Amino acid sequence: MADQPSAIWLGTPVSEDHEPDPVKIVEWAEYVERLAERAAISGGLPHEAVAVATTAAIVLSGEQVIDGEAQSAGARVLVKDQADPAENGFWNVAAGAWVRAADMDSAEDVQGAAAYVQGGAVNAGRTYGTTSEVSTLGADPVVFRIVYDNSGFEAELSAKLAAAANLGDLDSPSAARANIGLGAVDNTPDLDKPLSDPARLARDASLSPLREGAGNGRSAVRGFLDYWRDKAGNLVAGVERLTGRLAVADLGFLPDPRRTGPRYFGAAYDASGKVLSYYTRRGLLAITGGLFSDVRAGARSALRFPWSVSDRAGRVVIGIRPDGTTTLYPSPETRGNFYMAPREVGGDLRAFNVRRFGKRARIATVQDGDGKVFDVIQRDGKSVAVADDAAPLLLQLFYGQSNAGFSGGGDDSVPMVTDAIFPHHALAFEGLREGYRDTPSDPADYVDFEPLYDKPSKQQLAATMSAFGYEHARRFHDGRASPGVLSFFSWWGGKTVETFERGGIPWDNLMIGIDAAERVAGIYGRDIDCRVINWVQGEAGSDSGVEAYGPALVALSDDLRTEVAERLALLVEPEMVVWQINDNDDEPSDEGIWREQWLACNSTPGLTMGGPLYPYPLTDKIHTSALGRLMQGELVGEVNRRVIEDGSFTPLQMASAVLVGDTITVSFDVPAGALMFDDDWILPVPDYGFVFADDAASAGIASVTITGADEITITLDAVPSGANPKIQYAAYTADAVVDRWGNGRGLLYSPTEIPSLFHGLGYAVPETVRHYCVRCEINL
Repeated sequence: MADQPSAIWLGTPVSEDHEPDPVKIVEWAEYVERLAERAAISGGLPHEAVAVATTAAIVLSGEQVIDGEAQSAGARVLVKDQADPAENGFWNVAAGAWVRAADMDSAEDVQGAAAYVQGGAVNAGRTYGTTSEVSTLGADPVVFRIVYDNSGFEAELSAKLAAAANLGDLDSPSAARANIGLGAVDNTPDLDKPLSDPARLARDASLSPLREGAGNGRSAVRGFLDYWRDKAGNLVAGVERLTGRLAVADLGFLPDPRRTGPRYFGAAYDASGKVLSYYTRRGLLAITGGLFSDVRAGARSALRFPWSVSDRAGRVVIGIRPDGTTTLYPSPETRGNFYMAPREVGGDLRAFNVRRFGKRARIATVQDGDGKVFDVIQRDGKSVAVADDAAPLLLQLFYGQSNAGFSGGGDDSVPMVTDAIFPHHALAFEGLREGYRDTPSDPADYVDFEPLYDKPSKQQLAATMSAFGYEHARRFHDGRASPGVLSFFSWWGGKTVETFERGGIPWDNLMIGIDAAERVAGIYGRDIDCRVINWVQGEAGSDSGVEAYGPALVALSDDLRTEVAERLALLVEPEMVVWQINDNDDEPSDEGIWREQWLACNSTPGLTMGGPLYPYPLTDKIHTSALGRLMQGELVGEVNRRVIEDGSFTPLQMASAVLVGDTITVSFDVPAGALMFDDDWILPVPDYGFVFADDAASAGIASVTITGADEITITLDAVPSGANPKIQYAAYTADAVVDRWGNGRGLLYSPTEIPSLFHGLGYAVPETVRHYCVRCEINL
C-alpha cells in the first residue's frame, strides 16, 4: 500500500518545510487507481470460480496442461493472455474446439466480471477481473487484471503446519498458542476486568448505551479540531486534525434501525434514546438536524450541557440540553473546517450545517415550510439544491397523447399553480420538461436539474401536479420527505397507440430522458429508480380499430416496461398505470376504448388501472383544465405511491353483481374509505352514472342506494325479461359533453384521509383526495 496522503504532503513528523516526494505522489495515484478499478469490478456479479488461469497464449482446442495442471473436457478455464485480447474470457475445455462459458458468452456479461482461480502453480488463490467495455464479443479486447492476490497464502500455511511442534501434533491448546506466538488466554470475564479511567468516564457519561472497555480520550490541544465532553466536562471523543477521523472513548455506537443501507455506519443516542449523530457514507459525522432548536453566535461553557461538542479553543459549538434539544454555536474554527456560513450557498436558500462535498459542491441542512429537515447537495454556481438521500431518486414518467403533456388552450388551461412547491424533492431537467411531439430530443440539452414548476406562459401540466401529489402523499403517510421525484414526459397529441411503440419519436425521446436522468442524478451522488409509467392516451384509439386497442396496449406495455428496466438495471420492472379515457363526442356515444383499457388492466400483469379522467373538468371536448389537473395530480401521486410501496393497486370498480327479481346487488373493490356519492364536484348525472341494459330494453333503474361500505343496491322499475342483462357504470349518459364535463361520468367515489394540497392553498377542489369509480360493466 502507498504512504498515506498526510505523510506524503505533510511529512512524518509534520513539518512546515516538508517537500512532497513526486515518486510518492505517483505511487499514491496508482494506488487510488487500483482501488477504483477494484471497486468497479467488485460492483459486478460474482462469477463461478475457474479451475486454472492461463499464463501464456494457448490454442483454444483440445485437452491440455495449463499452469502446470492437466485440464480435461468440461473444465472451466480463465483465458487471459491471448495474442488477440478479444479471445480472452471464461472458456469450457473440450476435446475439440473450446466454447465460451455461459456466463460470458455475450458482450453485456464482460464488464465487471471477476472469478477466483482454484488451482495452478502460478495463479492459484488469485482473483482476476475485467472492466473492459465490450460492444461485440470476439471483436473488442477483454483485459483481465489481478483484483485480489492470495496466491502465497496456502503455501505459507502449509509450511507452518508442516513445521515441528505445530498445532497438529500438540494436545495442549496453551502450548499450541505459545508455539505460534499468541500467548496465554485471559479468561477473566469482561465485567470483572478493571476499567481504565477514560472507559470509566465514558461509562458514566450521559450518552447511552455505553459499553465498558479501554478508552482513548484526549485533549483538543493534542491534535484534535473538535471533541466531545460528558456532563462532567470529561473528554470522551475527538476529531483528529490531520485525518478528520473520530477517536472515540468507547461510546458504544449502535446501528440505528431507522437508517438502513451502506450510507450510515451507526448512530449515537442520548439517555432518552434520541439519535444525536450518525455517520454518512462519506465518513462524515452528521448531527441529527431534527434536534436543532436555535443558532446563536458566541462562546458557551460545556458545564451548561450534559453533552457537547467543543472546538479546539474550548468553546462549545454543539450543546445537548438536559431535555434532549440541541443548540448550535458556530465558531470560526468549526466554520473553517466543518461548517460554512449559509451565505456560501447559492440562491435564496436558508440553510445550516453547510459543508463541502468534493471540490465542486456543498451539502447543507435545510428545513422547508412544513417543518421537514433534510440534507441537500448544491453544485457551485447553481441555485438548485437537490435532496441528498441514500435511497434512489424516483423517475416519474408520463407517456401518451396531449393530456399527458401540453394540451388544449384558452383561459381554463392557464396555470393556477406556478410555484416550485417542493424545490428540493420535486425536480425537472433544467430548461426542459418533455420529449415533444415529432421533434427529436438532443441528449446534450439534458445537463442539470432544476426545481419543478409550471411556467405562467405555458399550461398546467399533469406531470408536474402529479409529482407534487406524490411528494405530498409520501409526507402525509410517512411523516417525512421522500427521497425525491424527477418528472419527465413524452407526448404527441392526436396519435394512435401504435405511434408510441419502439422506433417512434415519442419512444426515442422518452429513452433520452431516462438515460439523462441516470447521468444527471450521478452528478449529485444519486441513483435513479423508475417504478411507474403513467399512460394517458385513447382518444385516437388504434390504427386497427377499437378491438385492436387492448392487444396493442398490452404489447406496448410489455416492451416499454422491459426496456426501462434494462436501461436502468432495475430488479423489478416498472408498472404501467393507465388513466382511463373519457368519451368526448358532441352526441352521446359509447366509443369503447375505455372498456378495452379496463379489460386489459384487469387481465395483464404489469398493467394497472389508476382511475378515470371523467372527474376532471375540460377546457374543450378533450383536454383537462388547469383546475382539473390539480385534482388529477393529487390522485396520480397517491396511486403511484400505492403502487411503489404496496407493489400493486386496485381501483374502485365493480367486482360482482347479482340480479334477483327486480333487485341488483353490486359489490365493489374499494381502495380507501367507504362508498360515497359525489354531491359537490362533478356535474350531476342520472342514477349516479349507473345504467341497466339487456337485449330487449325491458327495464330501467328506479333507484340506486349505498347499502354497505363496499355495496350498492339497484332497484329496477320492472323484472327484466331480455337476454344478456348487464349493469354499466359511467359508460354512457343521455347527454353529450356539457358544461365541459365528459358524457360518460358517474358520482361514486371512495374518500381518502389525505388532505388536498391544493385545497389547502386556496383552490376550489375537494378537501380530500378521492378515488372515483372507473368506467366499467358487469354481466348479470
